Amino acid sequence: MAEQRGTPLPEDLRPRIGCLGVKTESVITDMLGWATEPEEVVRLTQEKEALYRRLVREMGQTPQPGLRRLLEGLAARGIPCAIGSSALRRNIEECIDGLTLRPFFRAIVTGDEVAHGKPAPDIFMEAARRMERAPGECVVFEDAPAGIAAARAAGMRVIALLTTNPSGALSTADRLINTFEDLGESDPLAWFEAIPA
Repeated sequence: MAEQRGTPLPEDLRPRIGCLGVKTESVITDMLGWATEPEEVVRLTQEKEALYRRLVREMGQTPQPGLRRLLEGLAARGIPCAIGSSALRRNIEECIDGLTLRPFFRAIVTGDEVAHGKPAPDIFMEAARRMERAPGECVVFEDAPAGIAAARAAGMRVIALLTTNPSGALSTADRLINTFEDLGESDPLAWFEAIPA
């Protein structure tokens, strides 16, 4: 989108732009300074999200290794799952439908459904409420510092995926993994009991 606008991204932001874990509106206004007028922010946000969905459809997507196995194991044990994301609902639904993962999630909570996005805990608190679970019973999988901060503020345990950020940026998580396969081959749910409450 920056290329289409002829506006180069700041060098320090370029490698991190897709790894921030915050709402697109915040990136446009606070980090890029592309707009401040509400109508223009909405227009740019919609343009960016449409571009994202087009690229996902054109390029396809592959689930993280071990994700389906983990979700199947959780479902078999009656452990509910939810998605708590700063992304737009339409983006999330297109992704999980494309990967045929929607049946595994009891709830989807997006940044536009809560008063405050990550790093505030609102998204994860609402996800716990919709799953009818106390925050302390929840484990969050995150790949961004803002998401880890949100999980911590919600009183939840957190496992960080090293897919988009280096380990140093995610070091406040309870555990760091490269893929869901790192949770264990014999029992991918053993991590749940292993993390102190």
